[in-house]
Amino acid sequence: MHRLVGLIVVSLVCSCGVSPSSTGGAGFGATVGGVKDIGQARKVIAQGQVPPSSMVTAEGLFAEHEFAAEGEGCSEVFCARPAFGRYHLRATNTDETFVHVALRSGLGPEWKRPPADLMAVVDRSSMMSIDMKETLHAVAVMVDNLRPDDRFGLVVYDDRATVLIPLGPVTDKEATKKTIREVTVKGSTAGQVPAIELATTELSNAHQAGRMSRIMMFACALPPLGEARFDTIVKDNANAGIALSFFGILAGGGYESARYFTSKRGGNAYFLGSLKDIETIFDTDFDFVITPLAYDFSLSLSLGAVGVTRVWGIPNGEQKLEATTIFPSRRKGAIVMQLDGAPSDGVVKLGFEPATDPTRRSELAPVLVETKGGVRKAVALVNLSDGLKKALELWAAGVKPAARAEVTSLLTDTKAE
Repeated sequence: MHRLVGLIVVSLVCSCGVSPSSTGGAGFGATVGGVKDIGQARKVIAQGQVPPSSMVTAEGLFAEHEFAAEGEGCSEVFCARPAFGRYHLRATNTDETFVHVALRSGLGPEWKRPPADLMAVVDRSSMMSIDMKETLHAVAVMVDNLRPDDRFGLVVYDDRATVLIPLGPVTDKEATKKTIREVTVKGSTAGQVPAIELATTELSNAHQAGRMSRIMMFACALPPLGEARFDTIVKDNANAGIALSFFGILAGGGYESARYFTSKRGGNAYFLGSLKDIETIFDTDFDFVITPLAYDFSLSLSLGAVGVTRVWGIPNGEQKLEATTIFPSRRKGAIVMQLDGAPSDGVVKLGFEPATDPTRRSELAPVLVETKGGVRKAVALVNLSDGLKKALELWAAGVKPAARAEVTSLLTDTKAE
């Protein structure tokens, strides 16, 4: 096992993206909602264990990276910049044609998000005994980054759920952080769903036009995939404009549930593997994490007789050219499509609803020949994601020599790219 873990560690180190401060090009990027990293897999590996294959996703890898884009810059709230190139696909051992859709935003440095109503929901059960200090630190950093026109509240849960801080303006940040840091660990997680219900009530009662509403949930795990009561609350909230951000604490479980629940309108998920992660998410990138850029995103291709074989980068591994939510980002995200032929030319039609304007918009973007390496990098990450998932599935099935061989080969290819 240790050899496989070591190989995977090196593979994932090879895949590290640029830091938020080093993004190339002017303006902001954009990324789809859902799970925004593969931090949970990295944490499990750092502990000397082999993660399940579900923890490695193309969309998670893409969200951690910067991609070059072809064509003109973006002056609109949201733009797609598609390009195509031909590269080797490890999964089939064939050369294929790929379209990489770079996601951009024309938000300028003067951009300011709308005021926010945020209800933090914190798991204080005994499962959190090791991780509570980091969890409370994350909530405190979030409080530090609230604006005077924001409102904040806190629900904690163990065997039951309690509103510790009702939703309202934070007039004394130090006193609020003191209350947060005094939360102690006890009991079970039985109060998880009631905690979401309490947070929903606080946000619903305070709803005002022009303000964002979001539950910020900090826990080791979410309820099981599609759990009826929790599912209903999350869906109803999403339809009512109350979004869910899930923050998985260190190596906590519930990855599939996180992908499922945060694929709903306005949803996203991050895994907090270190204090550095906490500082980046709740300090550097806080406004991007809580502010949807657009909803009901869709792509349609006009490439003659050429069709789409496979899609990477859509939340929950969906094989379709649409996503519920787009968020602004310091990095410039990606969606990748494998085609069943090579286009001579073509266009992509982009449709979306701006978060600040319910009027649906559509844009046409030409599919250009790659010149800057964005398609090549995107395909390299596709191959990395596919290869790691295959290796982890072989390992779980007990075919350990084949798993090791797959990762060794994958490491060679990834280093080359």
